[in-house]
Amino acid sequence: MKKHHRQIVFTLFGLVGLYLVLRAIFMPLIHDEIATFFRYVHLGTFIPYHSEWSTNNHILNSALTWVSYELFGPSPISQRLPNLFFIPVYFFFIWKISGKIKNRYLQWAFLILMVTIHNYMDFFSLSRGYGMSLAMMSGAIWFVWRSFETGKTRDYFFALLFMFFAVSAILILVN
Repeated sequence: MKKHHRQIVFTLFGLVGLYLVLRAIFMPLIHDEIATFFRYVHLGTFIPYHSEWSTNNHILNSALTWVSYELFGPSPISQRLPNLFFIPVYFFFIWKISGKIKNRYLQWAFLILMVTIHNYMDFFSLSRGYGMSLAMMSGAIWFVWRSFETGKTRDYFFALLFMFFAVSAILILVN
């Protein structure tokens, strides 16, 4: 990517990231976030087989939210902070994947769509596992792509590691 293209991309990432941070700060908690907090985070019982069985327990999200809760207290932003940390991870891997697209128009379309689809981006400003999973799955896709190109064990390992974390963020990916 040329220098001015990179500046446009990082400006887009910055603006969307800022929007998500402001959304996380000012949006009231939703029912699922509250349920996750009181069932798993507040009690510190999010480990499978030692917690209530519910699809609301996104294990990685609950664990990281518990850490944030222990460090920063019970504010809405402390609950959403772990998901906000995954925004740069998502942007980085979307940027890397877009670099594999040879057609410049398709590359820009991919970047803009993947960063501005509100339904997906909204998950990064909530204390749910979906944003984390999107970031980790993007990383898994990148490393699977690299492993097909390079055949290196390291790339296979990172693909599996990112897939593991994507699944632990939302268990529906087990399917």
